[in-house]
Amino acid sequence: MKKLLTIAAMGVALTGCASAIHGTSDQIHINSMQKGTTIYVDNVPRGIDNVLVEVSRKKKHQIRVEKEGCKDLVQTTGRKLDLTTFFGVLIDFGIVTIPADFLIGGALETSPKTYTLTPIC
Repeated sequence: MKKLLTIAAMGVALTGCASAIHGTSDQIHINSMQKGTTIYVDNVPRGIDNVLVEVSRKKKHQIRVEKEGCKDLVQTTGRKLDLTTFFGVLIDFGIVTIPADFLIGGALETSPKTYTLTPIC
């Protein structure tokens, strides 16, 4: 049992707590109030009217909605600190785990997780 706990602690130390617990991606929900709206994330079409998209935590993402005859609307996702990053203080005083979370991309989560964008018609 002690060996198993040691291996688990080493795994978390190498990846960071937030990365190990929440991963390095988030799911965001994007919807439009205007029927027939195409939704793009980072210039890639993801669906029409209502989509659930998995995005990397490493960067902010551009959301664009468009509909023929309407003016496109663009918004950038936000990010906030995932507080589970600081659980690393309990493992190695945060010396390895906290920087690992930032390097791997798990320390900052996409926020908010829901976006409502409607093209201007």
